[in-house]
Amino acid sequence: MNIYDEISRNNRRTLLTVIVFLAVVLAIIFIALFIIIIQVGEVPFRIAWSNTLSVFPFISAFATIIILLWTIISYRFGDTMILKFVGARAVERTTHFDLYNTVENLAITCGLPVPKIYIINDESLNAFATGRDPHHSVICFTTGIVAKLSTQELEAVAAHEMAHIANYDIRLQLIIVTVVGMIAMLGEIMLRSGYLASGRDNKGGGIAFAGLFVLLIGYPLLTLMKLSLSRNREYLADATGSYYTRDPLSLASALQKISADPRVESADQMKAAAHLFIDDPSVEAGRQHARVSWFARMLATHPPIHDRIDRLRGAA
Repeated sequence: MNIYDEISRNNRRTLLTVIVFLAVVLAIIFIALFIIIIQVGEVPFRIAWSNTLSVFPFISAFATIIILLWTIISYRFGDTMILKFVGARAVERTTHFDLYNTVENLAITCGLPVPKIYIINDESLNAFATGRDPHHSVICFTTGIVAKLSTQELEAVAAHEMAHIANYDIRLQLIIVTVVGMIAMLGEIMLRSGYLASGRDNKGGGIAFAGLFVLLIGYPLLTLMKLSLSRNREYLADATGSYYTRDPLSLASALQKISADPRVESADQMKAAAHLFIDDPSVEAGRQHARVSWFARMLATHPPIHDRIDRLRGAA
């Protein structure tokens, strides 16, 4: 399979995942609403179903507005918060001339504005991209990855991050994370309010049960889909970055070295941003040859490193 086939395949998988994700969100809202109506209203199944269908469009529209407002707030300030939490600092061309030239040349190749460059003072090997859009984007490198990779390998990593910017992965992931967080908060609110109301009458039990459904079934399901989407976008960024450089083997070599030491301690303060990095910054070093179970794959923010390397070598 060549690079073009890889890009097409990952785009199709991402589109399918997003469609299913949105369908599951709507289904969770619908089922939770149905549980509340049938329990609180104490009506037969058929009437509860009819009432749910009649009010669902208004409830889903209201939920969409709330999610969009919260997404806009996160979208505006999220990149600044992430850079602050991981202890990143902006660097100048005078102090990192070669790195600046590499990123600038790639931006010209990709037809994108030149992103700002930040550095994390950490000897591990990792990098990530963030920002609102290509015109307000940042690529952040650890000092370790700049020092320990060859020029070709560092260019491949920068191209991978540039691919995330070009593919609007930052925006997509932000929306998905916001939706999952709002669903979890909604379940928590319903559970607590239902529990408090049940002390006064038996109708609060329906709200609490709906909250329990959201927290125990809806939220874990959406989290798994969020992780699946994150893994698909990593594959896509690998393929797109290799398309920019025409050198998938350099990225494969870089990933091999990165997987030996991806741990970024400052990223522990921002675990929700782990998916932004080129490799999971929370894992310990030396696991590049470890076998990964199917269950561990489902819970991972990134695909297994050997799978990514195999795909890149196959594309070469």
